[in-house]
Amino acid sequence: MHMRLNKMAWIKGLLIYGGITVCLALTAILVIIPAYVSEDFVKEKVTGELEGKSYHVTKLEGLSFHWPGNVHISSLVVQNQDRPTNDPIQFEDVSISVKALPLLFKNFVAKNISIRKINYENQFLIQDLVTSKFSFKKNMLSIQAQFLLNEGATSIEGNVDVSQGSPIFDLSLTARDVHITQDVPFLCLLPMFAVKDGELAGMLSLSGSIRGSGTGKEMLNNTLVANLALTVKDGYVKGNKLISSLLDIMGTKKTYSFDLMEASIEIKDGKINTPKVTMSGQMMSLTGSGTAAFDGTISYDATIRFNKEYLSKDMEKISKMALSNNELPVEIRGTAKSPKVAIVLYKDNLEQLVKGLISDFTKDSKKKTKK
Repeated sequence: MHMRLNKMAWIKGLLIYGGITVCLALTAILVIIPAYVSEDFVKEKVTGELEGKSYHVTKLEGLSFHWPGNVHISSLVVQNQDRPTNDPIQFEDVSISVKALPLLFKNFVAKNISIRKINYENQFLIQDLVTSKFSFKKNMLSIQAQFLLNEGATSIEGNVDVSQGSPIFDLSLTARDVHITQDVPFLCLLPMFAVKDGELAGMLSLSGSIRGSGTGKEMLNNTLVANLALTVKDGYVKGNKLISSLLDIMGTKKTYSFDLMEASIEIKDGKINTPKVTMSGQMMSLTGSGTAAFDGTISYDATIRFNKEYLSKDMEKISKMALSNNELPVEIRGTAKSPKVAIVLYKDNLEQLVKGLISDFTKDSKKKTKK
């Protein structure tokens, strides 16, 4: 009987203690934290995280904190301090879901983030970003997110370490039907899409993995390792040095339009290896492979097939003499800014060309003699 009373008293005490603990926790959650966390505190935390990572906040408007843990920012503009001459990064309608209890210890722990629009240095537009996984602990960001990149459905997953001056990343990504602009990441790694003062357009799809360090063009260093598959549909290139050199062979200066481009890219040790790239269009089609280095040097071997409707008269005559099915093997060397394109003629083709030229010369001589 005595043991039963002691047991009942112990259970009663445990319930009371548990009840007090729950009440204290509820008081902290419902009363202390809302009073303790001000919008100035949230603003300080948001700007503090960015300011310490090579960015400077130039504008923050419409910040509000909604209990139990939702932060909303109407407009946020940050400038990359490492590239002060670049356009800023602009965020609109940012919603952050944070964990409530860590706020007691002045820890700002985000659970999920949604952003309606990000204008990244006027290079590309991100819309409707939503994270299905988000964690930022000890300068390590783990993320899984879906968004529209230049109106193309895109997903990204992986980790980013921002403890150093430049972020260290390990990411996998997929994108479909992204509208190409001059500076779409990864596409500029192919010399045939390196455009500075010209034009570039099309619909890009890609998938693969990438790891390295840095942001923007700073990513092109020896730490970068990537395996990517690229497809571009309904595109055109104007002002690209390499494409222009190939069009010079045809005797035309027109913009090159293509129906489909497919390429695989392998990056390692400062080199961009392209085991295979194909482009098909009405003017010409191309199949090639080769390597480019981050310093701009290139080495590609390709076979070009011309549509004779677009050939100059002289080139059409030569192609009939020397080329099989209008296919022209070429070597592309030099740099992406100054490519050197050399036609490769095999012995049989060269003999055929010489015979054709001699035949034409003989015909012209006979015509002059008759006159």
